[in-house]
Amino acid sequence: VFKNLMESNPAFTQVGKSYATPPNVWDGERYKSPGPNPQIADMSNFKAEGDYLSLLGLEFIVGRNFDKDRINDKYGVVINEEAARLLGWGTSDTYDQDSPIGKKVICAFDNEEELEVLGVVKDFNFFSLKEKIEPLIIMHPENDKMWNYGFGRSYLSLKLNPEKVTTSKDLRDLIEQ
Repeated sequence: VFKNLMESNPAFTQVGKSYATPPNVWDGERYKSPGPNPQIADMSNFKAEGDYLSLLGLEFIVGRNFDKDRINDKYGVVINEEAARLLGWGTSDTYDQDSPIGKKVICAFDNEEELEVLGVVKDFNFFSLKEKIEPLIIMHPENDKMWNYGFGRSYLSLKLNPEKVTTSKDLRDLIEQ
């Protein structure tokens, strides 16, 4: 309800929900590639809507964002370049011959759920700018096969409309509203 209210406000151009906000992505697990000799890696992860990924301006190298109209997207993931590399799926230079899209990331813990790769985004700093970019898996918030935040912490990120919020007074008025 609150997200819909913010989306209807012309002071914002984009609104996105996530369960972490860079540089505060603290959760992680072990994941592996399928096959007889799987690549296993520790990777950071968080859940976010496709709207949030768009708001961040993430650049998709291959594949796509989560689609609200595709019900099975809730079991897909978006990974960064470093995750694809660690899973043994090459680099952006090799994706045209062997794309990570449609491949499965397997949780190397508990029930070993398989998550289909929908997209690969260009590496971005989701920790401090002083740190090396680590592998990242972004899951859909409605994925009920994986750990669930329930009604725990979640964040709405808002992008201001520069045509509507032009002064500090406009911003103060918006915050009061």
